[in-house]
Amino acid sequence: MKNDSKNEKEWITLKEAAKCSIYSKRQVQKLAEKGNQRIRTKKTDDGKHILFNKIDILQYAASHPRDTILNTVWDEINPIEGEIEVFYPLYGYDCKYFVTNKLRVIDCSNGQVLTPQPQKDTKGNLTGYMQVTLWQNGKEKCEGLHRLIGYTQCKNVLCKNIYHHINNDKSNNKASNILPVWQWQHDELHKILKGRKSKELIGNDRDTYNKMIQAIKEENKQKLYKIPHLDFESDDKFNYFMYVTKEGFNHYKTHNNVPLTYIIMECAELKKVNP
Repeated sequence: MKNDSKNEKEWITLKEAAKCSIYSKRQVQKLAEKGNQRIRTKKTDDGKHILFNKIDILQYAASHPRDTILNTVWDEINPIEGEIEVFYPLYGYDCKYFVTNKLRVIDCSNGQVLTPQPQKDTKGNLTGYMQVTLWQNGKEKCEGLHRLIGYTQCKNVLCKNIYHHINNDKSNNKASNILPVWQWQHDELHKILKGRKSKELIGNDRDTYNKMIQAIKEENKQKLYKIPHLDFESDDKFNYFMYVTKEGFNHYKTHNNVPLTYIIMECAELKKVNP
């Protein structure tokens, strides 16, 4: 698995490049286009896509940690009762949108608080979910409010992409009621619920449901382990690391490698220079 970083370069897709750093895909594109602190790129054999040099992405992320973007429009936003001064950025939108702990989605380019609208399926029927309309690369994109809350405010070290309403009430989008799950977990939970609210469960169904919810919560906040990067040797300026799950760490200790499914994030860190 190990490559010699000095002699062999790994070329990755835009999506993979964004995962390797704290930058969104759009920001990675802009960095490469600017040519400032050059991130090397090349075209695929068919000429349709651009590949990015992985080690350059990691080095740039280490050298240029991104500060939280604060805009003067924040001064124009009046906090509502109970809204603390913590704003969760929606990555992938160049920090244009933020979500607050009171379920408000704010466009920091103009200070507008977006109004959630009822979501409809392809046949025009109401789904019970609420959604907001965001703009990405000049195109509208509708996002479920519960997904935005789950994505920004719920423990999810395994990067699960399904968000379950614990009490099965789609109108309750508080972070405490949103649970990131795998698809199979979502299916199992709804087999138990059978269309009922969680408070309506009795007997074995209630116990089984509560135990599964608790087990998933524990899984979602499990400890991550930091290990040396297995593809890149640290050099004079950078240390390369990987963050892996407990299973990945055990695999690393036993086999000296880590399956891709256990890798949560890859990063580079500047070495501290002693004065």
